[in-house]
Amino acid sequence: MCHGQSMNHATIDIPDFWHEIAESAPKSLNGRSVNEFSKTTGNIGELAVAAFMAAYDIPFDHVDAYDYDFLANGLRIDVKTNANKRLPEPDHRIMMTDYLRNQACDLYVFASVSYELNLVQLMGYCEKAWFWQSEQGKDLKKGEKVYVTPIKEDARLLAYKHIHGIYDLADYLEQNNETDSILF
Repeated sequence: MCHGQSMNHATIDIPDFWHEIAESAPKSLNGRSVNEFSKTTGNIGELAVAAFMAAYDIPFDHVDAYDYDFLANGLRIDVKTNANKRLPEPDHRIMMTDYLRNQACDLYVFASVSYELNLVQLMGYCEKAWFWQSEQGKDLKKGEKVYVTPIKEDARLLAYKHIHGIYDLADYLEQNNETDSILF
């Protein structure tokens, strides 16, 4: 469960070869066409999470399934990545469309890519169920405005300051082994 712990995120330089890997990846996932910019950004986020987990000796498998990207200690982790001109602040918000409520994963790890700064920031993580049920989040209906822009689909907003810091991920995975309880 996320309790709004102090904000601790990791900022990682994006090596040139990550751009090459991300841009050369297939432009579809499980037979579905994916927006090229979004897929490239998502791939860079996944590469950053993989590098982070490897650097902190977190054992994992890269799965890249429709519902999740990594399997670590029996938990299914999906990386949610957005692109920004600058790196986000703790009060900046995550917005995810409502159809992701049914996603078969256990944890979200949030990343933000700044192409202008050539950096990716791993903002933190939280349990999927907590993201969708937390009182800190806000549900929005199609057409409601975020700042001045109406949203295209029902969605949920949550500020980064409410999620666990990324450096707590290893401890969480060690304490929450779901190997025996996950239904595939």
